[in-house]
Amino acid sequence: MPLEITIKNYRCFSDSNPARFIIQKGFTAFIGVNNSGKSSLLKFFYEFRSLFTSVADPSSFQNAIYGTMQSFSFPREVLDMQEVFCNVNERPLTIQVIFFSEDGAVEKDNLPIAEKIVFTIPRNNTYTAQLYSANKILPSSAKHRLNHMVWMEENRPLAEDTPLANVSDLIKSLRDLGNTLYIGPFRNVLSLIAGSQTTLGYLDYFDIKVGQAFIQQWRWLKTGPDRKFNSISMEITNFLQDFFKYKKVEINASNDDQTLKFFIDEKPYTISELGSGLSQFFLVLANAAIKEPSYILIDEPELNLHPSLQLDFLTTLGQYASQGVFFATHSIGLARASAERIYTVRKGDESSEVIEYEKSPSLVEFLGELSFSTYREFGFDKVLMVEGRTEIKTMQQFLRKYGKDHEILILSLGGSSFITPDSQSELEEVKRISENIFVLIDSEKKSMDAPLELKRQDFLEMCQEIEINCHVLERRATENYFTDRAIKQVKGEKYGVLGPYDKLENAPHGWKKAENWRIAQEMSKEELEATDLGKFIKNLCGIESTTN
Repeated sequence: MPLEITIKNYRCFSDSNPARFIIQKGFTAFIGVNNSGKSSLLKFFYEFRSLFTSVADPSSFQNAIYGTMQSFSFPREVLDMQEVFCNVNERPLTIQVIFFSEDGAVEKDNLPIAEKIVFTIPRNNTYTAQLYSANKILPSSAKHRLNHMVWMEENRPLAEDTPLANVSDLIKSLRDLGNTLYIGPFRNVLSLIAGSQTTLGYLDYFDIKVGQAFIQQWRWLKTGPDRKFNSISMEITNFLQDFFKYKKVEINASNDDQTLKFFIDEKPYTISELGSGLSQFFLVLANAAIKEPSYILIDEPELNLHPSLQLDFLTTLGQYASQGVFFATHSIGLARASAERIYTVRKGDESSEVIEYEKSPSLVEFLGELSFSTYREFGFDKVLMVEGRTEIKTMQQFLRKYGKDHEILILSLGGSSFITPDSQSELEEVKRISENIFVLIDSEKKSMDAPLELKRQDFLEMCQEIEINCHVLERRATENYFTDRAIKQVKGEKYGVLGPYDKLENAPHGWKKAENWRIAQEMSKEELEATDLGKFIKNLCGIESTTN
């Protein structure tokens, strides 16, 4: 369920300039300069996690709605609770959460849906809440019962005039906000495993276990009785092996639980001997796999990582978050390559502001913004341009099947805005950076015999004229290539394959395009290669030529 969150009087966000942003499944990026407030937005979810999880207690939630002050706890890193409040005024902090029904419904189980909740936090660790249904506040003075799945089990009789609201979706969404994994910056400290028990023995770095606590956790993950976690330990080991291009990797806890022993291509290493990028990759993934959070919050995921691995790190991390990943970054290129939603955080005279990131007016400006624009230095020798940002992660998964995901830079055309012959000058500028330019666009056809729309046909002819390899999909779009097996593996039995020209949004059991990359990950090479898309990818990878 999409949410809109508005935060007033939190740290650098005042009530005159509140932070407002949308939460949906997938990846969300906050970009900005140092001290702009982007990291504070991640910390917000960590610092108020106890408030969100308080909804697990029906009585405290219901009392808060009635106007009774309820308490919650700040994490131990907040030494003075006043630091979380905005210092330009003395007013309370408020958190407003609006819930948007997927189908636009205003009722559920014959009851109005609770669509908004506003938490008011005076300058301490207590809160009250106001609940809204049909944009009207449910009066705290009235005795009322809320229809919640846990409370319904109590079977209490209700008066006929008792106002009701269905809060089941609201409760689930708030619980998801409380189930987060926060990964702070300066992750070079994570490599400090070996050492005395008094200095490094049992240590949490925010939500990340390090030291002996992590070593023992890894031992349990790998050799404990739970086969699910045994399999996860193997999965993480295989990730490291694939991403860092090793032939064989094995990771074991030392006998005294003082360090981790890595066997890489049959040579032994302690974790302190390895680069900070690899140790960060390993420790963060292992912690995420164990906690199984709804949301992962990571500050500067590009730290300590080679640019060609940054997108890999994010998308792999996203596999362990059931709802999504929020990250703060200085890299506009990384944000545009991975996130469905991007917000710019800017510091004003008295407070910061959050605004939606506006797309660059030209591809050339976009390439100039990329932190990895000098891609040849990082191993990229080709550029693939795809239609939208969701296709970037999808194509990355396909290229990974051929071991080419670190050799081909994938960029977005910005949706259909550049699929026009008027883009010729921009594409010719891209050719000045590399001659190995490939373009992949949807056909958007409604049937096999339907012609391409005129602007797509003109774009294709323009690409051919300037000698850019452009492939138009034979089917409608990328999701029309997913097999029934791969879709069910990711989404469940009620989901099924699309016809070659079906629109995803019209499918009776559709999914969000932001989830395409997960399904692409499940596709086999054999399933892919039976299609024109698979043949294009093999040609792109230089495995074999195809005839269009």
